[in-house]
Amino acid sequence: INVAVLALLVSGCVTQPTGPDPLQPGVAAITVETAHVKNADLDVDGNGASVGKNLVVGTLGGAVAGAAGGAYMSLACGPFVLFCAPMFAIAGAGAGVIVGSVAGTVNGVITGLPAEKAKQFNATVTATIDEALLHQQLHQRFVTTANPHWTIDAGATNRVDLQIKGLRFEQMKDDHLKLVMCASTRVKSPRRTRTWYFKFNSASEHVDTWLSDNGALMQQAVDTGMEHLVGDMVEALYRLGTTGSAPNVWSCR
Repeated sequence: INVAVLALLVSGCVTQPTGPDPLQPGVAAITVETAHVKNADLDVDGNGASVGKNLVVGTLGGAVAGAAGGAYMSLACGPFVLFCAPMFAIAGAGAGVIVGSVAGTVNGVITGLPAEKAKQFNATVTATIDEALLHQQLHQRFVTTANPHWTIDAGATNRVDLQIKGLRFEQMKDDHLKLVMCASTRVKSPRRTRTWYFKFNSASEHVDTWLSDNGALMQQAVDTGMEHLVGDMVEALYRLGTTGSAPNVWSCR
C-alpha cells in the first residue's frame, strides 16, 4: 500500500478529544505556580541627582509602546459577571515592544522629579511596597478568585503559571506619575498551552498625592492593579475552559 495513503488512513483513525474540556469550570482541577517578580523598579530619578536605580522616570530599559488604535479593552461582565472590571492588554502593531523611547519626556526633553522630591518618593515606596512579597500576593489573590470555579490541587494535570513581568512608575507631565503593572499567565493542559499578557495602568497623580498619608495611595494602586490583573487572568482561563477560545497572545514586556 502506498505510504501516503497509509498515512492518510492512519490519520483518519486518530481519535479526536472528546468529553469536557480539561479546563472546564466546575469540573477541572488546576495547580497554580507563581514566580517571583521578573522586573520591579519602583524608584525614580530626580533632576541633577542620581537617587534611583539608574532609572529616569518613565523608562525601564525602554518604554512599552503600542499603536493607540490597537489597544485591547473589554469589560469582563458578560457571562462571567464576577469580574466587572476593565480588562486591559496591549495589542496592535508594535504593541508591547520595548522600543527604547522614553515615556517620561515632554516635548522631547527628558524630565525628572526635583531631587529632594525624588528622594522622598523613593523612601516612601521602599517603606510602603515590599517587592519581595508581591508574587505571594498575586498567588493568593488568584487562588482565592479561581477557587470557586476550579479545584486547586498541587497534583493536577492542568498547570497555571503566573508572574508579574514588570512594575514601575512612569512620569507623565508636570510631576504626575502613574503605576504600570504587567503580568503573564501561562496555561498548560493536555489539549493546549497558551500564554497571555495583561497590563494595568493606574490613574496619573501628582507626586504630592502619591506621597500623602505616608504613601497610602501607592499600596492602594498595587492592590487595585492586582485585582484587575487577576480578574483578567481568571476571565481568560474561564473563557478558554468554556468556549475553547481566549484572547490572542499579547506581550507587555
